[in-house]
Amino acid sequence: MKSNICKDILFGIAVGDALGVPVEFMNRSTIARNPVKGMVGYGTHNQPPGTWSDDSSLTFCLAESLCNGYNLNDIASNFVKWLDTGFWTPYGKVFDIGGTTRNAIVNLKNGIEPLFAGETGINSNGNGSLMRILPLLIQIVHLDFKERCKVIREVSSITHRHPRSVLGCVILLEYALNLMHEEPVSALETLTWNFEHDIEDFPELKNEIVHFKRLFGEMSCCDNENSGKTDGEADQTAKLMDTSIPSITKVRANEIRSSGYIVDTLEASIWCLINSTSYEEAVLLAVNLGDDADTTGAVTGGLAGLYYGYDSIPKKWIGKIAGRDDIQGLSNRLFGYYLNLNFEHKCPICGIELKKYDRYPDYICHECVKKATDISGLRLNFFNLDMSGGYGAKYADSGEEYLSQDCYIEGRPCWADEARFGGIVVQILNIP
Repeated sequence: MKSNICKDILFGIAVGDALGVPVEFMNRSTIARNPVKGMVGYGTHNQPPGTWSDDSSLTFCLAESLCNGYNLNDIASNFVKWLDTGFWTPYGKVFDIGGTTRNAIVNLKNGIEPLFAGETGINSNGNGSLMRILPLLIQIVHLDFKERCKVIREVSSITHRHPRSVLGCVILLEYALNLMHEEPVSALETLTWNFEHDIEDFPELKNEIVHFKRLFGEMSCCDNENSGKTDGEADQTAKLMDTSIPSITKVRANEIRSSGYIVDTLEASIWCLINSTSYEEAVLLAVNLGDDADTTGAVTGGLAGLYYGYDSIPKKWIGKIAGRDDIQGLSNRLFGYYLNLNFEHKCPICGIELKKYDRYPDYICHECVKKATDISGLRLNFFNLDMSGGYGAKYADSGEEYLSQDCYIEGRPCWADEARFGGIVVQILNIP
């Protein structure tokens, strides 16, 4: 059985959130005098240890809906139930909610369609959609980039419809997709290499990239941005995307902001993951940044849970989480949906379940690809070509370059290709 990534994500979020709830709104210097080292309670919201906030509640509302398939109206309905009846709250009552989210839910109750319920003002770019968006990974993992963006925009727009909020959610989920196969720094590098090209079909989102400049840093995402602009527009873009701005991978803690602004939360969460070596270290780093500590903890926790797995989360923390049996049940239901949606294909060599690629119906698992040979039986190795986004092959023993896409696995003719940016597939050739 595959690892339950839904359990990794949902418990990762809930634990990170609960660690941050007691110190939400406290500044960094205050927390530094008595730093968070484990699961404590009370503090800001006077809640028992293990209590999670609206971050986890709305995450669980999204996950609950996805268990039955993707339906925007149903997701929105769960958000209304959360505010009105305490649905997916730890103790049956909402104790924390952002103003933009509250306004959007009021819009939903007044009959506005989910796609248009979120506010679009420049001051409506809090982290309220970012904090709950990670379960959507389950729904979009098999889609192409355009389709992923469409679904992410819809789900963010229920509460946060400004293009900057939508783009922040896109970046987070694209990073999470890469994190499923790469370590944290490499996952960010993979995201930045091709992102500007990928986003071309969404100009309103592309225009917002300048606000996420530290995530792209020295890898400027607007090399061609000035073409067709007036001199004044070009100058402004150059100032916003100054390539001397260091990558988020190089900044120090005192340069990281942990406010409720979506850009700050996204930067802080990725920075915490990159600058730690375990789930525990990542989330403690996040909540001790202070300010919007529960949300930074939740987003960091979701990423760290995805990367390190459920078993990396300290059991003493999970043991204190409110409603952990309910969260476990939700994780199992969502994982069942995930398997049905994405793993209908089996490796034709060994039979293990694999992600579904419509373009590659006979995709072979990575373990069986290690058996690949040329026609004479000499073993081959396939590998990524880093910045080019392609792949290469060499003879395993001699290291000599192998230029063909053809190979053989257990005597069966195969062909190598790129599934999407950063990935390689090898598939069976069904030769009559």
